[in-house]
Amino acid sequence: MAQTNITTGRCRQIRRGCRLKAEALRSCRERAEEQQLEIRDLRSKLDSQQRQAEKKRKRDAEDQERQQRQLRTQHDACKRKVEAKGQRMREQLDAVKQNADAQQRVLRATIDTLREEAAALAKDLQKATQAESASRIQMTQLLHQEESWRLGEQLEIPQLTLIDCPVLVASIENMMRATSHRGPNSRCSPMRQAKVLRVLKVHNVKLGQKYDSRRKQMLQDHADQGVSVGPLTPDVHPYLRLTIEHHFKWMHLEANLNECLLLHGSKRQNIAEIVNSGFEERLSRQGGLYGEGIYFAEESCKSFQYCDKDGGEVYMILSRVLLGDPHCAKGPLNQMKIPPKRHKCDATKGRHNSVVANVGIPNGRGPPALPVQEHREYVIFDGSQAYPEYVVVIQG
Repeated sequence: MAQTNITTGRCRQIRRGCRLKAEALRSCRERAEEQQLEIRDLRSKLDSQQRQAEKKRKRDAEDQERQQRQLRTQHDACKRKVEAKGQRMREQLDAVKQNADAQQRVLRATIDTLREEAAALAKDLQKATQAESASRIQMTQLLHQEESWRLGEQLEIPQLTLIDCPVLVASIENMMRATSHRGPNSRCSPMRQAKVLRVLKVHNVKLGQKYDSRRKQMLQDHADQGVSVGPLTPDVHPYLRLTIEHHFKWMHLEANLNECLLLHGSKRQNIAEIVNSGFEERLSRQGGLYGEGIYFAEESCKSFQYCDKDGGEVYMILSRVLLGDPHCAKGPLNQMKIPPKRHKCDATKGRHNSVVANVGIPNGRGPPALPVQEHREYVIFDGSQAYPEYVVVIQG
């Protein structure tokens, strides 16, 4: 019995041990299954991450490829732009070079022309110097007569006397050439080669006395009105000054009245009237840019514009002009018949004595003409302010 109980107890222990082992085994299997599930989950997650990583890699590769394509496109576009800009710059450079070459050719041509003119002037100067000694006696006689109208020694009847003095004729011819604008294809260019055929001295006592009376009256008016006359700015053409200093030493010009030696171009049919009766403001041309007055110039090419071009001869008058206290125009003064007032609100200040149109001021003209003044012009509105000294006949 005791043996049986022992055996039974052992069997129970064995069965209990088996049950425990079976439970432990089941527990191990469950844990193993759970771990396998976890492993499968981890593998699934890993596979998902790998797929996402692969997709990202592909996207990154595609983005990189797209960026590279964009960069290549931009690079190609920039390259084309640079090449196009380079081509334009090369074309512009070629155009600049061609323009520079053309300007150099024009400059060389101008220099050659100036050299030829300088050589011609040197020859003329040499001829004039050689002729000066031979003409000294003639010049002395001529100078004695020049201002004889002041002394009342001239005839009452106006006369024209041919100047038989090569030195004086040559100096006037040089003055005509030197005071003309330069440049090829210019309408002023004919006067650069002007040929003076003859010079005629005007003798008119009445005009001289009338001019002298106007000079004295202008001085008195300036004194009464408290006007202080300043010099012209800029001064008249320097070659006119040189001509007066070297060849018209007898000619005393009133600096305090801005008395100048200027040119007046006119039709041939008007010359005799001017010599006999002087400049007449009432017959001045209509529609002048700076008033209906009498126009003078310091440049022969400007006066040349008012001359007849037919008949083979061109006539200009070398005149003394009393500019007095001039008004410097700022623009057109159309239809003006008398000079502007010195002071708009004070009539006691009187009026200016003339109008000066300087180079560069707007002239109110439209294309194809230039909108600014090309030549300096002087306008008087009283014919007694000018005296015709010489009639210059130029080959047309």
